[in-house]
Amino acid sequence: GKQILFPRYDPQGIAMQAIVNTDGTGLMEILQSVGCPIAKWSPNGKYILLSNAKREVKIYTLKTGKTQTLTHPIEPPFVWREDSSAFAGVLIKKNKFTQIETRELCRFDREGYPMGRVPLHDLQLASQAPLYWIPNTDELVFMTNEQAQMNVYVTDSMQLRKVSSSNDLVGMGQVTGTTDVIWARKGANLHYILMTLYRFNTMLTSVSRLNFPERLPPLNPDPRHAPDSIFSVKFSPDGSHLIVIALMSEAGKKIYRSYTLKIDGSEVTAFDRYATPPDFLYNWSPDGKQLTWMWGMKLMIGNVDGTNKVKIFTN
Repeated sequence: GKQILFPRYDPQGIAMQAIVNTDGTGLMEILQSVGCPIAKWSPNGKYILLSNAKREVKIYTLKTGKTQTLTHPIEPPFVWREDSSAFAGVLIKKNKFTQIETRELCRFDREGYPMGRVPLHDLQLASQAPLYWIPNTDELVFMTNEQAQMNVYVTDSMQLRKVSSSNDLVGMGQVTGTTDVIWARKGANLHYILMTLYRFNTMLTSVSRLNFPERLPPLNPDPRHAPDSIFSVKFSPDGSHLIVIALMSEAGKKIYRSYTLKIDGSEVTAFDRYATPPDFLYNWSPDGKQLTWMWGMKLMIGNVDGTNKVKIFTN
């Protein structure tokens, strides 16, 4: 919770990962990460998984500064196991005769050795789609991120099990230290119902709808006022808060507004507003008290209540 990992881009648009302290000091570039726009910090803070457009995956060790390139072509999204001993991603396999590629959701040890695979068949996962490792198990839970096909799936040994079928999810989060995940469904008519929230216990395979108000005064106070759409929802690590990005119409213009609130719909705070879509969505600090994000390629940090928002110097 004291450092931020983020991508920097040169004038040609080539990414390099960097680390900076939350107070803006100690900026350090990871030279081995050139061309890697996607990175994932291990839970223990000792390793960083790096990924480039060539589907190469590297494991960078912070203590030694050394990088190991894995032999298999692997695509994001990625997730680390809670003890940082392994990670998961999408393994690409190509038939040497037909050249047809297949994708499998696969677990790897830190050396890149596959430990378990589940065929994805026709399912597609975007690079930033939610993917979580269920604690103390070898199972994964993820959200598909295709247009009009956004649902929750969980691995069950060597198979996939579909948990939701509404096709309208806008966000999902894992509750730290539990086997639960929470997801948000956008309302069919935002003028009347903004969204609904559900909690899923992956071990008990039970889904329950959470008590959440149909309207939130800052977003859809009455049928005449409502967002055009819900762009994204991200939950805090402990599942107590969420941040909502909504596309709003204001004076004939489209504006992206973000709001933080409690899981019961209380304490709604207008967090920020921008004229363009976000470059990188909000990420929560481990304790859920702060958020960091990039908009207009500026690295920002702020408290969950919208106070102390500052730009971190990254030049």
